[in-house]
Amino acid sequence: MKKSVRFIALLGLILSSFGLSAQAPGWTVDESRYEYSMTFIAKININGEVLRSSSDIVGAFVNGVCRGVANPTYIAASDAYYVYLTIFSNSPGETVEFRIYRADTDEIIDISTTIDFESNQHIGSRFQSYVIAEPPLRSEADLISFGFSGVVADSLNINGNALDFYVPSSVDITGLTPIFTFSEGANAFVNQVAQTSGVGTRDFSSPVNYQIMSENEANLNEYRISVFNSAAPDSGGGEGGDEGSDDPNQLVFTLSESDNSSVVSENGSTDNFIIVLFQEPENQVVFTVTSSDPDEVRVLSSEITFTSDNWNFAQFVQLQGVDDDLRDGDQESTISVAIDYSRSDVAFSQTPSQTLRCITTDDDDIPGIIVEETNGSTQVDESQSEDTIFVRLATEPATEVVIDVLVSDPTEVSTRETQMTFTADNWGVPQSLTVIGVDDTLNDGSQRSNVILSINDEASDDAFDALADIAIEVTTTDNDASGNDDGSDDGDDAEQPEDEVDPPLFYKRDAVCYNGGQIKVEYEVEGTNVIVNFQGSRLDTDTISGGEVIFTDLERGTYVLEIANFVKVVNIGLDE
Repeated sequence: MKKSVRFIALLGLILSSFGLSAQAPGWTVDESRYEYSMTFIAKININGEVLRSSSDIVGAFVNGVCRGVANPTYIAASDAYYVYLTIFSNSPGETVEFRIYRADTDEIIDISTTIDFESNQHIGSRFQSYVIAEPPLRSEADLISFGFSGVVADSLNINGNALDFYVPSSVDITGLTPIFTFSEGANAFVNQVAQTSGVGTRDFSSPVNYQIMSENEANLNEYRISVFNSAAPDSGGGEGGDEGSDDPNQLVFTLSESDNSSVVSENGSTDNFIIVLFQEPENQVVFTVTSSDPDEVRVLSSEITFTSDNWNFAQFVQLQGVDDDLRDGDQESTISVAIDYSRSDVAFSQTPSQTLRCITTDDDDIPGIIVEETNGSTQVDESQSEDTIFVRLATEPATEVVIDVLVSDPTEVSTRETQMTFTADNWGVPQSLTVIGVDDTLNDGSQRSNVILSINDEASDDAFDALADIAIEVTTTDNDASGNDDGSDDGDDAEQPEDEVDPPLFYKRDAVCYNGGQIKVEYEVEGTNVIVNFQGSRLDTDTISGGEVIFTDLERGTYVLEIANFVKVVNIGLDE
């Protein structure tokens, strides 16, 4: 018995020396059961620490079923541990969840971030891997500031992610030491080689591309840095001042906008500009940045501080659009940049503030009227046949909207409705506008006229008042004799033209308990629209394909079907 105990203890010691645990999960996948696969090159990050043990395990799961499993592998060329993971599925679009077994703490950790399965997709590389992390890592990848040690730029132009520095001709741009900051947790690279601010020199006689990668490695933004020994084009003649200058007329700082403008949107998009300081402070210079209309644009960097250590490189100010529920169009605000004299060196106490314009684009729906014609056109004839136009609003009104219905030629066409009213409750539901042919005794052939939709300004939401009238063309076919010289009769006894099609055939099937009834329409003209109306509203629209169209899952009730110039009432579960 004592020998057995010693043997078990020795076995446990051997297993632990190889980093194995009796509680490690037995996650496995039967790959033969699945048709599709998706691969990853990933890293594991738990509580801010990259896991580096080959005993750690990554498991991928769909609805609790293991679909992939792998261990970290050390890659000497990158001096890092990667997980080469394959996930299997039969259904693209499934939500994949991850779990981590951490060997050193013998625990299973659920990952809160998921991913949708995509067949035959590969995600991640050794440079930019897919990071499986808990808690999730930061996703920002922005360059916040950039400059050069011991060098004052005369000016700086920004065009998107391209930064052009203009420095004095005496500066050797082949040996500059970059100083920069970027989003918290992110990393900077040049040609996939990590960079450290203020360390080493670089040749900027040609543009240098800096890559900023977010902490979670999901986002990678590239910034092109160019340096020139010349004055900036269109710089306005401003020149950098001498250090410590107290001349109030001397240019002390300047603002430079991306793409020479500042534009944000109510959807929360951002834009940025930079502040460039031309004089070294003894201690610090504090800038306050304010928006004239915080309800349209907010300043995310409301305070910028320059010191004797960072005064010679630009700092970014980020602006963000603010959403509202008003259809107020694009709005212009003023961004003011001023020195806080109470907290800044006295040498800057007479420096005036500067401003720039920011446009906030409106993302609220633009008022409008949407018109849909049956089969793409409106046609009637003098036998007083009818056609239907469907009308609805493009956006919800604050109050009601009243549309007056007019006709340009009452001798050819009339309408059943003379006014249509939409409210916040029914603005998106199409209303039927019935157009009727008008008979006359003239042999005038087919005539074109218009049905006109006009906003009743006095009775409608003011936001819709500016909408132009909408003219819908209507063709009225003449039914009077043509009066041909040969005396032939072109009236109702005329032979049917060869291209005339037979009327549509309608069939219905009532299901048990009136659930799932069907209506089938047969018609010769492919692509013809068939509209189904139910309880006064449009229920469905489909087109003739293969000579027919079938509407299914209909409940008990009365349906009105429109096709070409034919209208048919069909009852489901009712006597016709």
